[in-house]
Amino acid sequence: MSVTSRITTIALAFSLVACGPADSNEPDNNTAMSNSGANSNNNNNNSANNLPSETELLPDGYKRVAAGRFSPDGTRLAMVATPPGDSATEELITTNLTGGDVEVLVTDGLSYLTTIAWMPDGESLVYGGGGGIMRVGLDGSDPELVVDSFAVESVDVSADGTWVTWSVNGGTTVTTAPIAADPGITDEHISGPTGAMPRFRSDGQIAYVVADGVAVSAPNGDDTQTFEAATNFFSTVAWQDDETIIATTDFGLTAVNLGDWCFLHGASRHIGGT
Repeated sequence: MSVTSRITTIALAFSLVACGPADSNEPDNNTAMSNSGANSNNNNNNSANNLPSETELLPDGYKRVAAGRFSPDGTRLAMVATPPGDSATEELITTNLTGGDVEVLVTDGLSYLTTIAWMPDGESLVYGGGGGIMRVGLDGSDPELVVDSFAVESVDVSADGTWVTWSVNGGTTVTTAPIAADPGITDEHISGPTGAMPRFRSDGQIAYVVADGVAVSAPNGDDTQTFEAATNFFSTVAWQDDETIIATTDFGLTAVNLGDWCFLHGASRHIGGT
């Protein structure tokens, strides 16, 4: 993968095939999708394997982007973008789905750890990094600290906008805390399960990465289900719907159907390269 990071819309838009029994037109479960070559080659390879195509997005004036998240209405992306120059610092921006109409929200206090989550109303975002979890509005207001936590590497917000979950760089625990509607820092942290990179489901359950696959549980770690996988690497998870997790693995993007226990029975479906 090149130094220039990619926002791969297939991974985030969830226009994805579901996990289920393979047929003759679908890729072999053990096939890793290539990410090398030009975008047109990727699209041709995906088409030949009956996979959705990918779109690479790099807004003008930036040398790389990371941590992309779609807005609740699906019309914009928030991302951490790095301008050209050796001394350039990251910016939190939003853009439309073609990379135009860029709005810069934050230029200070970001780092390589910074991750983003939209509030459900689409009017503000939270982002994490070295200094904790911040909230910033799209109206140009100043960011405010909502959770004091060191080295946040992954952050997500519940569907009702009242809870935030995160993991920290080098840590092994998923933590959850309430978000106040008014500015203020919450100290009510719930130490949850062992894992990283949590994502809320619509009912408040969370999916997260564990040593041998992905897991789903209540925020405090109760009712844990683990979905084991024959792969050595997991980096992120996201919900396609309440029964399907999209996981980034060493195979590429993989659909994990909770109802069918796809990983456990070796029937996970690889749906794109990373």
